[in-house]
Amino acid sequence: MSRIAQLDIVRGLAIVYVVFIHSVLYNYAHINNVDLAHTPWPLLLLGAMGLWGGVFVMYSLIVNTFSMFRAGGGRALALRVVAPFIVAGLAYIFIIGTLQTLVFGRWAANTTATQTDLTLVAEVVRGEPLDLHTDRVFTGSGIKSVGLNLVVVPLVLYFVFWRRGLRDEKRTYAILIAVALVILAFSYLRLYMYDQWLSDVLRHNYLSAWLGSLLIANPYPGVAYLSYGFWGVAVGAMYFYKRYDLLRKIILPIGAALLAVGVLNIVRYPGTVFGVTEFWYWKMVIETGVFLLLFAGALLLAHGRKFKPGAVWRFSEPFSRVSLSVYMLETLTSEMLRPMWFRYSADWQQGYAGPLLLGVANVLVWIVIVFAWKRANYKYSVEYLWVRVFNRLGKRSTKLTL
Repeated sequence: MSRIAQLDIVRGLAIVYVVFIHSVLYNYAHINNVDLAHTPWPLLLLGAMGLWGGVFVMYSLIVNTFSMFRAGGGRALALRVVAPFIVAGLAYIFIIGTLQTLVFGRWAANTTATQTDLTLVAEVVRGEPLDLHTDRVFTGSGIKSVGLNLVVVPLVLYFVFWRRGLRDEKRTYAILIAVALVILAFSYLRLYMYDQWLSDVLRHNYLSAWLGSLLIANPYPGVAYLSYGFWGVAVGAMYFYKRYDLLRKIILPIGAALLAVGVLNIVRYPGTVFGVTEFWYWKMVIETGVFLLLFAGALLLAHGRKFKPGAVWRFSEPFSRVSLSVYMLETLTSEMLRPMWFRYSADWQQGYAGPLLLGVANVLVWIVIVFAWKRANYKYSVEYLWVRVFNRLGKRSTKLTL
C-alpha cells in the first residue's frame, strides 16, 4: 500500500505545530506559575494542543495496521507478522525514548512536577554543568507511548485473532471498538493511581515507578493512550478492507459523540496544564473525538480522490517522512536560537510575544533544514537508518525510498 497524502498532511502539520508550541511553552519564564483557570480559552487551547501526542499514536497504528494486515494476507495474524512491530515498539521504549528523555528532549517532560531540570543537549548549549538527571526516566514520554502501543496492541491482536483470523469483520470491529472504549473509560482510574506512582518514584521503587512512567505519568499516560492505538487499528482495518461506509456510519458519529461529551464535561472543571485532574481526563476524551474525526475524514477524502493535496501536501510531506528526527532535534535548534533573543532583550521570556516569535523562528529554521534534507534523501536521519535496518531484514518500508 502506497503512502496516503492526506495522512502525510496530518502528521506533517502536527510535527510543525509541535516544533512551534514546544518552543513557546518551554521558553516562557512563568510556565510553572500559569493559572489557566483565568487564562483566555484560545491560549488554553493552544497550550493543551501542545500535548496532543496522541495524534502520532493513532497515526502510527493506522499505518502499521496496513502493514500488519498486508503481511498477513489480510486474513491472519501469525506471530511472525506481529513480531517486527513488537521489536520496533521495544526499541522506541528502551532506546529512542530513553535518548529523548535524557539527552535530546525538553527540560520538563513531566509537567506535573513543573521542574526545570535540563536534558544534556540543553545543558551543553546553555553552558551549564552536565547532569544526566536519571530520574527523568520515570517521566511520561510521547515516544514511549508510541512504543507501548506497538508492543501491546499487536500482542492483543495476535492472541484474540490468531485462531479465527480476521475473516469475521463485524467481530473484528466490535472487539477493537469495545476495547478502545473500555480503556478510555477505565483510564479515569488514573486520577486515583497517580499519587501512589509519585510515592513509588520518591521511595525509589524502580520497577513500579518505571511501569508508572509508561502507564500513568503526565503528559502521555499509556493507560489512556492505549485506547488511541486500538482506535487506530479499527480505523486502519476499515480502510484496508475498503469499508468506507463504516468510517462514515460508525467512526465519524463516535468521534462526534466523544467530542460533544468531552466539551460538555470539561467546562465544569478548572483548566490547568499541571496535575492529574478531571480536566485532563475530559481533555483526552475530546482529543479522541477530534482524532477520530480527523483521521476518518482524511481517509474518506483519500478514497474519494476529490481533494487534491497540492501545495499543502508538498509542504507537509517532507516533515511527515522525518517527523521522529525533527521531534528528536527541535530542542537543539530552539536552544541555539535563545542567545539571539537575549541579545535583543534580557526580559524576552517574561511575556508571550518573545516565546511566540521564537516558536515561529524555530519553525522557519526547520523548514530550511527539512527541505535541504529532502534533497539529500534524508540521509542519516533516524528514519533513514531505520529503513536501512529493515531493508537488511527483508522488510519493505514506505517511510523512505533508498
